[in-house]
Amino acid sequence: MGEIFRDIRSRKYYFFSNESNEPPHIHVRQAGRTAKYWMEQPIRLDYNHNFSGKELREIERIIELNRELIMEKWNENQRLSRS
Repeated sequence: MGEIFRDIRSRKYYFFSNESNEPPHIHVRQAGRTAKYWMEQPIRLDYNHNFSGKELREIERIIELNRELIMEKWNENQRLSRS
């Protein structure tokens, strides 16, 4: 799938198109640091590699604010992968 969006700190929010067997989630990357969040309610951190607690809280807020867009892109990818 590639990049869905970037935030004001240039963190990249994305998922891979070959992840259709997993529940909805989003990856976040910035300067070699990565995290993955499950999109269930509430959002749940799956893993974190080198983001600070403060950064993770900010990322979670950004994901919540963009939940609709993320889920729209996730569902679009699901439809395309079934075609």
